[in-house]
Amino acid sequence: MPVRNVERRRLARYRTAQVRAGEALMAQLDPLGRNAEGIGVGGYYKAPTALALAGKPAAAQAMLDYVDRTFADSRGHFFRIRGDQDQAAGRECDLYEDLWLAWGALEAGREGMGLRTLSLADAFVDWSDGGVASCTGGAGDGSKDLRSTAISGFVSLRYGRTRNSLANAKFLVKHLELQDNPEKQFFLVRTASGDLSTDYPADRERYFVLKPDQERPLYYALGLPIAFLASLYTETSDTAYLKAAEGYAEVYLSLGEPAILHDYSGKLALGLALLYEQTDSRRYLDALFTVLDYLCDFQDETGLWTAPPSLSGSGSWNRETQLDRTAEYCTWLALITQRLKGKFL
Repeated sequence: MPVRNVERRRLARYRTAQVRAGEALMAQLDPLGRNAEGIGVGGYYKAPTALALAGKPAAAQAMLDYVDRTFADSRGHFFRIRGDQDQAAGRECDLYEDLWLAWGALEAGREGMGLRTLSLADAFVDWSDGGVASCTGGAGDGSKDLRSTAISGFVSLRYGRTRNSLANAKFLVKHLELQDNPEKQFFLVRTASGDLSTDYPADRERYFVLKPDQERPLYYALGLPIAFLASLYTETSDTAYLKAAEGYAEVYLSLGEPAILHDYSGKLALGLALLYEQTDSRRYLDALFTVLDYLCDFQDETGLWTAPPSLSGSGSWNRETQLDRTAEYCTWLALITQRLKGKFL
C-alpha cells in the first residue's frame, strides 16, 4: 500500500477516536454540566477545551459554569477539591488547572472568564525572566516551574497575549540551556534568583527533576514546552523557538520507549505534529504515529480511555483520572488531525 494511503488511514483512525471521545465526554454530563458525584476539578478542567473542539460548545459552557460555581475562590483561582485552600502544597504547578480552564473558556466562547483567570495568573509572572510561580499561596518561595510557564505561554498565545508568550518563551529557552545532563536528569524548577532548583525534599523529587529511573517521571513536563515553542515559531518565524522546541524534543525522544509509550505522551504528540509540519522531518512523523497508535490502542468501546499496559502494575485509573485523560487525548487528537489533514488528505 502506498505510504500516503497508510498515513490517510492513520489520520482517519485518529479522527474517529477523537469524535468517539467527544461523544463519551458528552454522555457523562447532566444538564448542569456535572460528571459523577465526588469528582474534583481534576475530572473537569480539560473537558471544556475537548468539548468545544469536538463541536459541543453548549456542553463546554455548562461545564465551565458548574466549575466556576463549585471550585473557584474569590480571586477566580480553581481548587482541585471544593474548599481545599491548601491543595497546592508540594505540587509545584499551582496554576495548571486554571490555565487549562482559561483555554477551554476561549474555545467555548467564554473569553471573559478566561481573561479573568489570565489576569490572576499575571500576578505570578516574574517579568525579569518570564517564569511563572510554582505556588500561588502564601507559602510560596518565589520558585518558578517549567510546567506552569509552558502552559501559560501556550494559552497566552492562543489569546493573542504576545507579551506573556514571549516572556514565557524566554524562560523556557534559558531553562533548556541551563541543563547540564538533560537525558539523565532534567530539572523542572528554578529558584527565585533563576538558578535550577537542585535542593528539594526526597519525597517530592519527581516534581523537581525528571529522571528515567523514577516511578512515573513527569514526562509531560517536556512535552508542554515542545508544543508551545513550536506553536510560537509558527506565529513568529523566529528560529530560536524552533531550535528550542527541537532541543526539548531531542531530550524527550532520547528517553526512549518508556517515555514515548506512556499515558503522559499526549502533549509530546502535539509538539511532534507541529515539528513535522515545520521541518518535514520523517523522524518526527514516525514518532508521532508511534505515540498516537499507542494511545488509541487503549481507548475502550465507550470512547473513554482506560489505563494503558504501562500501568498494569498500578491498577486501573479512578474515574477522575479516566475523564482527565479522555479529555486530554480528545483535545490533542482534534488539534493534530486538523493540522495534518492538509498534508495527507
